[in-house]
Amino acid sequence: MLDFAAKLNRVPAAIGEGDIAALRGVGFSDEQIMDIVLVTALFNFNNRVILGLGIQPDAHLLAHRSARGD
Repeated sequence: MLDFAAKLNRVPAAIGEGDIAALRGVGFSDEQIMDIVLVTALFNFNNRVILGLGIQPDAHLLAHRSARGD
């Protein structure tokens, strides 16, 4: 699933029926595959809007990331 999401993020035009079949082959339903696609797309959309507007994360998020070592 994560390989699929990464591919969808990096090269969405390269996604094909084989990718969907591979997800089905490991037990994902069509509804679950749709969820994977929608969540991946939503994160991409949100990131591009935030980056496009030059929005900076708030201090709480930055502190949390710093504490985790990100």
